[in-house]
Amino acid sequence: MSEKSLFIQATDIIRARDERIAALEAEVAQNETDLLRLNDLLDTAEAERDALRAEVESWQRVAGLRTAELDAHLTRTEKAEAALRTLLDRMERIEASEAYRSVWVIAQIHAGPYHGETWAVERAAAHAALRGTGLSG
Repeated sequence: MSEKSLFIQATDIIRARDERIAALEAEVAQNETDLLRLNDLLDTAEAERDALRAEVESWQRVAGLRTAELDAHLTRTEKAEAALRTLLDRMERIEASEAYRSVWVIAQIHAGPYHGETWAVERAAAHAALRGTGLSG
């Protein structure tokens, strides 16, 4: 082989190597661009995740407050139901007692029949309310 032929062959090899290096540098540049874009997407996703986490925590606090309010309301409702049940039971025991009925007999003898207000409607409504809430016994 001649020197000229070797020079041409070496030049071709160097040119091919330079083209390969340029192609690899372009690929590296594209990879760097893709990496930057992916990092931006990751940052955006992390920010969205953090915002959603904060929103979930906020809703959990609200749910906790609502649960506490509902528990307090249920406690008040249960106390009111117990008081109403006790009142109704006591009214019925007193009305069934001989001593209470004798007062009405004496009143009827001396003053005539009673024509005043009664609580029959309210008592029926109270019993219905206890049955309607599922709290009645």
